Amino acid sequence: MAATITATTFHHFPLLPTEIRLMIWESAILPRTVDIRPHLYRRPYHSHWGPTLACMRCILDVKSAKVPPTPALLHVCRESREVALQFKGGYVKAFSKESNQHCRECRYYASTRSSPQYIWVNFELDTIFTG
Repeated sequence: MAATITATTFHHFPLLPTEIRLMIWESAILPRTVDIRPHLYRRPYHSHWGPTLACMRCILDVKSAKVPPTPALLHVCRESREVALQFKGGYVKAFSKESNQHCRECRYYASTRSSPQYIWVNFELDTIFTG
């Protein structure tokens, strides 16, 4: 019969040694599946000759089928955020619309959106699904 050990003390998380706290934060980072879809925007051309070369980038965009929530560790505290931004390559802002604001129409389109303009992704850990 196995002996049961009862904890007699409770250690507050901030008082744990730094090495243990960092191991706990790292174990809380879970791989995710990020579902994205290539999306072709249908909108008026910028001139009667068609879109300018600079605006060709604007037409093909990436749209998330369901924007995944921001990983919780990025919101908990400074220490957890630092771990999440560094662990296995770290989380980065991906599929951003910020780079598509080089013409007036694109800036207007980006300013009318209410959804997030990027998705947090850890390319070493997360799976990108483009189905």
